[in-house]
This record gives sequence, structure tokens and C-alpha cells, in this order.
Amino acid sequence: MLLPSLAFILGIIVQNFWSLEMGLLLTLILLAIIVNFSLDKIAPKLFNKLFWQNGLLLLVFTCLGALRICVEDPVYNPTHIIHFLDQTKDQVVLKGIVKEIETGEKTTKVALSINQIEINDLWFEKKGKTILYLDSVPSKLQIFDEIVCKVKIFPSPKANPYAFDYAKFLFEKTFILPDMSLK
Repeated sequence: MLLPSLAFILGIIVQNFWSLEMGLLLTLILLAIIVNFSLDKIAPKLFNKLFWQNGLLLLVFTCLGALRICVEDPVYNPTHIIHFLDQTKDQVVLKGIVKEIETGEKTTKVALSINQIEINDLWFEKKGKTILYLDSVPSKLQIFDEIVCKVKIFPSPKANPYAFDYAKFLFEKTFILPDMSLK
């Protein structure tokens, strides 16, 4: 069980550094499964079948680890909100459900699960998450309330290319800054 776990972790590491395409990973998994089932037919006596089957199994686990990262990546999710945000617009209107409210000394952090986005006066079903930092919060706001808010998207400064990319992290998590007006 240790070797498949290490292969899965290796797949996660490989995906974080090289960003393999989801289609390539699925093709490798399918090819490994086909070869594994056809080893008996191809050359039953030429190869050590157990050695090849274990190798193919480790390849599948490595690809599954990389695929695990792809599934969470909003780039591969066509309904994710990042595909519909226009960076040239000053503000955007979102509708979502409050998942968490955390009051601090100066601001209140509101975690919002986005359900819809307004594009050209039409509402579209989109998925995403964001965190709003508000100077003041309506006293009636509670968890699981649905709110509509107009927010401003802010860019983050570019970090060291070999360090943690905070701008990419924010973009993938779709953190956006509200204009402090809840509707």
C-alpha cells in the first residue's frame, strides 16, 4: 500500500510543477488499463507479467494523483466563475450564500459560495467561492443567507517566479474585494 500512495503523491507533485493536460492523464490511464488487460494476449511468456502489471498500476496511481489536482483546478471546470469575470470591468454583481461570518477588530470576513453572476443584465448559474472583507455588516446577516453584492476585482502583485504565486492562488480561489455595499 505504500508504493501506490507514493505514486499518488508523486502525481500530485508532478502536476503542481508541470501542469499536465487532463486529456493526457486520462489517455495514459486508459492506455495502461488496456495494456494491463491485454498482457496475456500480447506476449504471455516473454515478459514478467507481474512486474509489468505492477508498473502499470503505479503509472495509473501517478496519473490519478495528477488528475486529483486537475479536478480542483478551476481552469478545467467550465462553470467556474473565473471563466466569466471580465478583468476590464470595474465591478461585477454576484449572488451567493453566506457560508461563514468571522468578525475581527476592523473588518468582518464573510465567506460566500457564489451561485450566480450578472452579465449584461442577465443572471447566469455559475459556481465559485470568495471571501468578502466588509467594514460593516448588516446586523441581520446570518449563515445560509443569500446575498447579492457588487464587488470589485483586484489584481495581486507578481511574486518571485520560483516562490509561492499569491496572484495565481487568489485567481484560482476567486478572492475578490467588495465595494462595501450589500443589497
